[in-house]
Amino acid sequence: MNRSEIAVLRTKLRELNIEYSALVRGKMGEGSFVRMEQLRAERRALMALVAQHRREDVEHHSAVCSLAGAKSLAALEAHTASSAGAGIGAGDCSVEVSSACGGDVDALR
Repeated sequence: MNRSEIAVLRTKLRELNIEYSALVRGKMGEGSFVRMEQLRAERRALMALVAQHRREDVEHHSAVCSLAGAKSLAALEAHTASSAGAGIGAGDCSVEVSSACGGDVDALR
């Protein structure tokens, strides 16, 4: 699902919420209760789609970060091996990885 599809879902959700709010403020009749139940069902379905997209997005970014982390670790290990085993603290990793790439962190991607 791309950004424009998510925007369409959010727009539909907003319109649905506006209609629901108008029904709550308006006169209550049997037809209003039926329509409100329909709107609640539609809202749950739309929110489930948005939540599914968010889960997929998080899973995708986690996988990308894991891959980038593995590449960073390999570059760090290569750099530390070439620097005659100099001690590196946990806080020095980003500096060392950046140095291993000649300052170009994007080269790790």
